[in-house]
Amino acid sequence: MLERRTPGLFAQVWSKIRRFWLVMARPGYVRRSLALRSGECRRCGRCCSIAFRCPHYEDGCAIHGRHYRQCKAFPIDRRDTELISRLGGRCGYTFEGPVPRSFPISPHGLSVIAPVLVVSGLAAAVTAPFLGWWAALFAAPAVSVALFFRDPERFAPENGPDVLLAPADGRIVGTGEGRMPVSGEPAHVVDIFLSIFNVHVNRAPAGGRVVETLYAPGRFLNAMRAAAGEENESNTLAIACEAGPRIEVKQISGAIARRIVCTAAEGDRLEPGERFGMIKFGSRTQLFVPMDAPFEAAVGPGDRVKAGVTVVGRFT
Repeated sequence: MLERRTPGLFAQVWSKIRRFWLVMARPGYVRRSLALRSGECRRCGRCCSIAFRCPHYEDGCAIHGRHYRQCKAFPIDRRDTELISRLGGRCGYTFEGPVPRSFPISPHGLSVIAPVLVVSGLAAAVTAPFLGWWAALFAAPAVSVALFFRDPERFAPENGPDVLLAPADGRIVGTGEGRMPVSGEPAHVVDIFLSIFNVHVNRAPAGGRVVETLYAPGRFLNAMRAAAGEENESNTLAIACEAGPRIEVKQISGAIARRIVCTAAEGDRLEPGERFGMIKFGSRTQLFVPMDAPFEAAVGPGDRVKAGVTVVGRFT
């Protein structure tokens, strides 16, 4: 099932929670990140809905009164500016250089982590009188699920616009030829398998604009099988690269992964390595480059790659 996550109420509430936690619990992170911020507010009107930020916070926030530290620190990092962009605003702030890591769990996993955490906590509370400290073992499922939805901060290498980065973490299971899912043109294919131990956040392999999307319902075969790429449920983004041809990235579900999350829509602009979704639990991701493009793969079967970091090929 495709979860077309638009940044609505849930995304804004999560953004408030994340930022409140950073301001209150990690002031050092906030100071380091704001030191990298440049530009000025363009009064796009989106920040107030996300952060309760008063444009004249020097005189106090209209909502929080004198307790406006969270508002004054907005936007804290690139996640805030990305959210403003997805909401249709144009933030005047940019961040130079690598931004320090913030909260390491993807918000897409909260709907799964929360019920597991509640059940684990109740089980530990009920069994504690009988098991003592052994009842803490009931926390293991919640920890395991939280680790699956980890989302480490990463920064695309400065290799120029002619490189393509891995769209997913995992192991290369094939580099060959095929057809692009959306356009149907012959293409070079880089095929990545993601086990349940990999980070499952998908990232843009290159900078460009999303020109088309295609969701295809299908089966839920084991993602290790070659047939999964053709028969399984999938979602494809066609991206017009700024310095190259149109490429396509295909998110493929697996036997366990039955939820594809995509936050990018037609018309959105993606930066190299920017998050655009995830596939929950074991899955597969494929990168398609037109056959007539001067492309050279930089990886081969068996190689391990990291989304937004590993160079998988370049335009020659």
